[in-house]
Amino acid sequence: MQKPEVMLTALDYANIAAVAAVQLSGQKVRLVLGQRNQFTKESYNYSGWRVKQIVPTLRYFYQQADAIACVSKGVAADLTASLDLDADQVHAIYNVVTTEALLAQANEPLDHPWFQDDKIPVLLAAGKLKQQKDYVTLLEAFSIVVKARDSRLVVLGQGPLKSDLEQLSCRLGLKDKVWFAGFVDNPFKYMRNADLFVLSSVFEGLPGVLIQALACGCPVVSTDCQADHTKYLMAASMDNLFQSGTHLRWRRLSCVNFIPGVLQSFCRTAAGFFQKRMRQEII
Repeated sequence: MQKPEVMLTALDYANIAAVAAVQLSGQKVRLVLGQRNQFTKESYNYSGWRVKQIVPTLRYFYQQADAIACVSKGVAADLTASLDLDADQVHAIYNVVTTEALLAQANEPLDHPWFQDDKIPVLLAAGKLKQQKDYVTLLEAFSIVVKARDSRLVVLGQGPLKSDLEQLSCRLGLKDKVWFAGFVDNPFKYMRNADLFVLSSVFEGLPGVLIQALACGCPVVSTDCQADHTKYLMAASMDNLFQSGTHLRWRRLSCVNFIPGVLQSFCRTAAGFFQKRMRQEII
């Protein structure tokens, strides 16, 4: 049996299990824990007694790690402050989210009738169907959009709220206008063919799907979900930020000029802007 020299983990419970495993094994293994989201935002889902227990528990286990890798500087600062960790132990390492392989996948054919009709724009969202992604607000916003302009919405991803969201879609009269496509092997061809990518999250660490959508040439609209991408969008002079959880402000979606292929190069430039700024911050 091979013994690892370094172990990299992610997610709270997996991180705790990894620390315990290393301690119980008695082996000299360097341990790097991963943090994907802002701890303060994730802890909102915990009841009062769980918050009181989780903070000291995570602090103890995280302090045992050799290093903690966070997906952005915002996540790193939030975790350091929340758990009172040594700042030298916590590092921001941005995910590499755009590659040549991604662009090759984006150019694969997409066989779906909604993407064949140039007269009816298609909006796209992607992510696990859970509360953090706030698809309830997105559906409510989309119900306003279709009153002003006939459109379609495709949601990629699976999750515990699928049944609830499908029922809400029916109640809003969107049954024939929203497609919950589930998990797909290649989301990038959808991004290349969609007219607009929408990120409706309440909070994010670093939304890779938004950067990937830009790289595929798809315009984006995003909530101001307190992630590092917010300052990059503002720096790129992209007036496409909305306050999360308030669907009335999303009325502007119905006024968005769905960008034709001639402006797709701008979107790829914006994606490059993200990557460049992130590399600069890592350095």
